[in-house]
Amino acid sequence: MGKKQKVIKPDDYFEHGPFQITRFGKLVYFQNNITAEQHEELMKKIESSYDKQVSIINSLVSDIRKLIIQCNPLSLLKYAHSRFIQSLIGIESEVQLSKENVHIGRELEYIQSVLAASTPLNSSNELEDQSYVFFEISDKIQQLYSVYENFMYYYTVHHAKNMITSDPDYISFLIEAQAANFHRGDRYAVHEITHIKDLLTPHKDELQKIFNISVAQLLEGLQNIQQSLSQGMLQSMNKLEYLMELFEQKKVDIVDQEDALQIIESDKELKNLRDEFAEDFLGAGLHDLNKLTDWSQIFLENLSWSLGQCNNYFTRNQFPGWPVIEMPIYRKPFIKIDQKYYCFDYYNVFDNIYRVIQKTITDLDHDYKVKWKDIQAKATEDIIINLFKKLLPGCIVFQSNYYPIGTSLKQCAENDLLVLYDNNLIIIEVKSGSYTYTSPMLDIESHIKSLQTLIAKADSQTERTLKYLKSQETVKIYNEQRIEKATIRISDFDEITQMCISLDNFNEFAAKADKLKFLKMKNDTVSIAVDDLRVYSDLFDSPSVFLHFLKQRKLATQSKVALNDELDHYGLYMSHNMYSITADQMDSDHINWYGYREKIDSYFANLINENMKLIKPKQEIPRRIEEIINYLDTSNIRKRTILSTFLLDLSDEARQWFCDAINNTLIRQKETKRMTIASCFGEANYSMCCHQPYLRELEHQYVTDYALAAILQNQESSRLVIHLYFNEKDILYAIDFELLTPADIPSEKIDILSQLADEYAESRIMSYKRQNGLQKIGRNDLCPCGSGKKYKKCHLR
Repeated sequence: MGKKQKVIKPDDYFEHGPFQITRFGKLVYFQNNITAEQHEELMKKIESSYDKQVSIINSLVSDIRKLIIQCNPLSLLKYAHSRFIQSLIGIESEVQLSKENVHIGRELEYIQSVLAASTPLNSSNELEDQSYVFFEISDKIQQLYSVYENFMYYYTVHHAKNMITSDPDYISFLIEAQAANFHRGDRYAVHEITHIKDLLTPHKDELQKIFNISVAQLLEGLQNIQQSLSQGMLQSMNKLEYLMELFEQKKVDIVDQEDALQIIESDKELKNLRDEFAEDFLGAGLHDLNKLTDWSQIFLENLSWSLGQCNNYFTRNQFPGWPVIEMPIYRKPFIKIDQKYYCFDYYNVFDNIYRVIQKTITDLDHDYKVKWKDIQAKATEDIIINLFKKLLPGCIVFQSNYYPIGTSLKQCAENDLLVLYDNNLIIIEVKSGSYTYTSPMLDIESHIKSLQTLIAKADSQTERTLKYLKSQETVKIYNEQRIEKATIRISDFDEITQMCISLDNFNEFAAKADKLKFLKMKNDTVSIAVDDLRVYSDLFDSPSVFLHFLKQRKLATQSKVALNDELDHYGLYMSHNMYSITADQMDSDHINWYGYREKIDSYFANLINENMKLIKPKQEIPRRIEEIINYLDTSNIRKRTILSTFLLDLSDEARQWFCDAINNTLIRQKETKRMTIASCFGEANYSMCCHQPYLRELEHQYVTDYALAAILQNQESSRLVIHLYFNEKDILYAIDFELLTPADIPSEKIDILSQLADEYAESRIMSYKRQNGLQKIGRNDLCPCGSGKKYKKCHLR
């Protein structure tokens, strides 16, 4: 009779009708037990309520607009920005945001968009208290977003009959694409300015020509905006605190408030501090672009809406004024009020500024459109090359590689990038085109076509390149003029990775592109954005660890892992190492891997503060293994990643066993004055020698025969022979290794090695008995010889 399986209670459980949600730690399981009859009834109920839901949203949109045009626009925008800042207090990771936090974060952009498309009725000054109207606007917008979240399902059911397919995966994508409209923040704050600098610097002459602005001016202004919108309120309070301290130092006898005011007015330093605080905290100084930047008038004018200037947001035929349709703020992130230009919304500036500038310039200078596209492609490739050179120091990169489709160079295909590092080859296709910004409710097909162009096409292109590289023992690649640039031997590479790297960030789909069936991905291509590659370049200090992660990331494309964020892959890697195995062991296919990127978000959120001492989030690696990997990373050992990957593949327990084996061997050899071989059998097959000063070396052939005998006896597919060299202080200073397979066993030595295998096995059994004080070994215990079999089925016989 088998053992009774232990029941593990969930941390959380929720049930609503046929739907169940269960949480175990960071794993969230979704289960749908609905019957066909229940499903049909639910669909009919949803379909019958569609018109009512549209009416509710239209009514809310109308109410909100009527309230907004009653308000002083500047006061309302300041209020909305303060709400946004308050919603982020204590939040370091996106996963910590509640639904209410998300909705509050979207208030500001909707209010600014409504103002851009409406002429305010109110002529009141900024100081008039309209807080009761502001609160009502907030409440209405909260209702609007809440109703819309459910409306996505009503819309999908209502339009299902007109869709090109009833495929559940297609319908699921439609819902996810609509939900993605709520996502903001393409990259971490510490990367914003660098990202824009890398992309716009090649266009410096055109920026100067069209806008009379330099790249340096643009970047300085954006830095000031970033500082003001994220930390301006806090800095204003610090000014007030300093003003009060300074006032205490300078004050004399004060009879009343009038005396205090006179002291401030008569003291230039106090007066300036008072005025700065009043302008920033009570006025709009934190948002005034003329104060924050020295940008030209023409630049500000082209990137700003005047009040009521956008004349089509509320007049469109479908869903007029809805916040999920392209809002005016997407096209122009700034707003002009009383002849002054202001910036309030952080995310819409930094998420969209590059594409906004691109569209504005190419609209004003049509002849530059093609040139912009070409420069953009080259700039994106250059960014990726620099990031890989940081991740893999010393790597070789080939850019813009041409190769014949047939036997002639007259017809060639192009590959964007080849990255060579040790025995690793990375084939990269770069996609610098823009992802569609059309609402999926208006044109879901444009979203599918974008993904097909930016991901699926790259998948087939990398496969075509790989096929060419495998077509002969050695192949040549050429430059655009068909001049040979390199010869590549595919057999030099044990690990080949195909990648698609996009300029635009559509993270929620790229992270699981292989699971989107309509893309028909045929290969294990890893799809990520430049933003995520930039994050990885900061997270990984070791090329060996990065390549090991990249291997796990590739394996995840073939497993049940389906994530909504690229950095969840890294979070899973930190927690579970070979995480695709963890996923495939799960019973359910519908798992939400919740909160795995939280440590990463927290680290980068605090990185903007240079005074904080932060610990980089990474996988825990024991000291001895880290010592080996650090040595390998700085060495020129051929195929060194074979050893690093082998060690990093080990489980936590096996890693610790490996480190203990090193430490115990070093101690024991000092005591016995004799060199020994430490071996492991089973899933991780290795034989390890720890070389120390003043010890007699084991002959190289003896160690090799020892390993080959183990391969022969245990029918192993391979065994790693590792030589570690330590100085008198047990510090590692050199490494050598060899991967042996059955093919390395000479036929004439099989009998000798079989005899040695028996002798070594008996020796291990005797040693095991001696070390454990045993007279005999239990029948059902594992045989100490290393075969992996029970003793009764091995050497007991």
